[in-house]
Amino acid sequence: MNKLIFMNDVSTDIDKRSLLVGSRDVSATEEGLQQSVDIAKYFISRAPKINVILTSDASRISRLVHCIRFFSEDNYLTRVHVKVLDSLRERSFGVLTGTPHSLDSEIFTHSRICPEEGESVGQCRDRAVYPLKVILDKNPGSTLLVVSHPFVCQIVTNFFLGKAVTFLTDFWFKKGSVVMLVRKDKPGWSLEEAYNSIEERDYKLEEICGN
Repeated sequence: MNKLIFMNDVSTDIDKRSLLVGSRDVSATEEGLQQSVDIAKYFISRAPKINVILTSDASRISRLVHCIRFFSEDNYLTRVHVKVLDSLRERSFGVLTGTPHSLDSEIFTHSRICPEEGESVGQCRDRAVYPLKVILDKNPGSTLLVVSHPFVCQIVTNFFLGKAVTFLTDFWFKKGSVVMLVRKDKPGWSLEEAYNSIEERDYKLEEICGN
């Protein structure tokens, strides 16, 4: 049985102003650095044993990953290899990066439409999902922790649950959001739990990926 855990990133100045951060490597705010501690402590209090850690290469999540490893029981996660993947970086919005673009736009509601110099939902899905599939196949029965960003987490979670990849909900735009999927037999995945580590609140399937 495989388990796949997705975790959101932490606050930056850009997303605090409701602007599209996209694939830019921006730093966490002071609030974001504190969120790293709060998220890690709550996450470790209810997480299963993790065998593999995969993270985006964005610098704003480096402290978050460090805290998760540090707060693990007997610091066992400090002995687990962290694999940094640029394929887990946030979706690129090209010329729309740094703008307050509406989530009702076709670049979010259609899987093939790209912002200029950016990528579509479908392209983001493909480059994020492929390495996860490869690593899952190489690690049968393992639990993978994937630390990434709001749009990537939403798109990839939707994919593994067989939902439309263009569904967007408020869940992944809240810092501290976590989803755990389980696969008991190939090829299907199901939701085991979804929660927010800052709110300390559990969520239902329709709240994380639509109906």
